[in-house]
Amino acid sequence: MSFFESQRRLKQNIGFYIFTFFCLLFVAAFLFEVVINLSIHRSFYLNFYKPYFGIGFLLFSLVIACYYYFSFFRFGGSFVALSLGAKPVLPTTTNFKERQLYNIVEEISLASSLPVPKVLLLDAKEINAFASGTKEKNYAITVTTGSLDMLTREELQSVVAHEFGHLVNKDVKLNTVLAAFVMSFLFFMYLGFRVLESSYFFSFRSRDDQEGNNLNYIYIVAFSLILLGAVTWFFGKLLQSLVSRQKEYLADSCAVQYTRNPLALVSVLKKIAKNPSNDMPKKGIAYSHLYFNDNSLFSFLFRTHPPLKKRINAILGGKLCSK
Repeated sequence: MSFFESQRRLKQNIGFYIFTFFCLLFVAAFLFEVVINLSIHRSFYLNFYKPYFGIGFLLFSLVIACYYYFSFFRFGGSFVALSLGAKPVLPTTTNFKERQLYNIVEEISLASSLPVPKVLLLDAKEINAFASGTKEKNYAITVTTGSLDMLTREELQSVVAHEFGHLVNKDVKLNTVLAAFVMSFLFFMYLGFRVLESSYFFSFRSRDDQEGNNLNYIYIVAFSLILLGAVTWFFGKLLQSLVSRQKEYLADSCAVQYTRNPLALVSVLKKIAKNPSNDMPKKGIAYSHLYFNDNSLFSFLFRTHPPLKKRINAILGGKLCSK
C-alpha cells in the first residue's frame, strides 16, 4: 500500500467522523426544539417553519465554540509550549543535542515543504513531542529533553517527522475546532445547572399557581439543557477522540513518507512502551491531546492516541507505508 493510498483512506475515516460530529450537533438542536415545544404546547407540536429554539441552540453553540477557538487562535503555537515551561531552541545554539534537533527540524521542513517552525525544548524525562500552532507563521514543535537523551538521530528524526505530519494535515486547527464545540456542549450543561439553581431560589418565593406553572416550565428547560449537554458532550468527546486517533495513524504515515525509515519510528514506539512515564507537566493535562498519551480515565473510549502496539502493527504490516 502506498503512502498516499493509506493517507487517502485515513482522511476518509476522519471525514466520516467529522460529519458524524456535526450531525450530532444538529440532532441535539432538533431534540432541544422538541423538548421546549412539548413543554409549551403540552403536545407533540413542532413548527418546522420557525424552529427558533433549535436555531438558537445551533447559534449559541457556534458563538461559544468561536469564543474558545479564537481565544486559542490569538496566541502563537509557541504559547502552548511556553506555558508548559519549554525553552526556545535557537539556530545559533552551541549545544550539540539542541543543534542536532534544529538541524533535523530543518531537514524535515524541506521534506514536507513547510517553513521551519519554532523549535522548543521541554524539560521532561519521558520521550515525547507535540506540534502546535494554527497557521504557518506561528507553527511550533516541542520536544522533551528525554527524547534527546534516549533517542538516536534517526529515531529523533522520525519523531519530528511525525509532528510535521500533524502540521501538514492541519491537525492542530481541527482539534481546536472540535474541542471548542465539545466545550460548547459542556457549557449547555453548566447553563442548565445555573437555570435549575435559580428556579430553586424562586420556588421558595412563589405562592401563585401561575408562578408554579412557570417554574415547572423552567424545570423542564433546565433538565433538558443538562441532559442534552451531558449526552452531546459524551458523544462529542468520543468522536473527537476517534478523529484524534485516526490523525495519529495519518501522522505516522507522513513520518514514514518523509524519512523513508519505518523501523526508526517503530523503535521509538517500542522505547515508549518499555519506558512508560508520566513526567509531562501537570498543567499540560489540558493539552494532553497534542502529545503521546496512552493513559486516560476512560482510555478505551477517550484516549487521543491509539495503543502503541496497534501503531507498531500498522507500520510493520504495511498499512501506513509502501512495502
